[in-house]
Amino acid sequence: MSASAACRERLELPILEVSVDEGDTAWVAYVGRLRSQPRTLKLDISDTKLVAMHARTALQARWPDLPDRAGIEGYTLDEVDAEKLRCIAERLQRRDLHELLASGHVDALEVWDLYLRKAANDDARHRQRTAPREWAASFDRRLGAYRDRWGRELGDYVGLDTPAFGDVERRRRRHLMLVLAPARELAP
Repeated sequence: MSASAACRERLELPILEVSVDEGDTAWVAYVGRLRSQPRTLKLDISDTKLVAMHARTALQARWPDLPDRAGIEGYTLDEVDAEKLRCIAERLQRRDLHELLASGHVDALEVWDLYLRKAANDDARHRQRTAPREWAASFDRRLGAYRDRWGRELGDYVGLDTPAFGDVERRRRRHLMLVLAPARELAP
């Protein structure tokens, strides 16, 4: 029995398939136990990105057959925010600004330091797209683009409770105040 067939049987899912599209992106297609609409998850597996911090997170006890202390390994909030710093420099997704430092429980300088370590790892593997010295300028440029399509694009992501762009921008700038100064010092 294949691994996907074993998972499909164990999870009692009518459909569970792994496929790869033309761009070499892997996808998991599934239909849930209640025979809902088909859904897909993008698999983003990399052995080149630096993951410095992860933690075991307990699963919420929603099912009676869930084993005690069941959990998953996942990124820490610092790790997520360091990835969001990278995303802001490399792509134009409104959700990245929305999610960056959203928890409010992280130290922006620690996140910046982790981002610099990730960027050095990317540079050593010749996979860096935006150098840290360009991050502050990229951030400033992105804010204008985020503002232009904020409600339209972010509304699909967060629903009717889309926060006002100005409020999010102010909060992120306040959180990033300690990061923007050293980032600007790196600029040529």
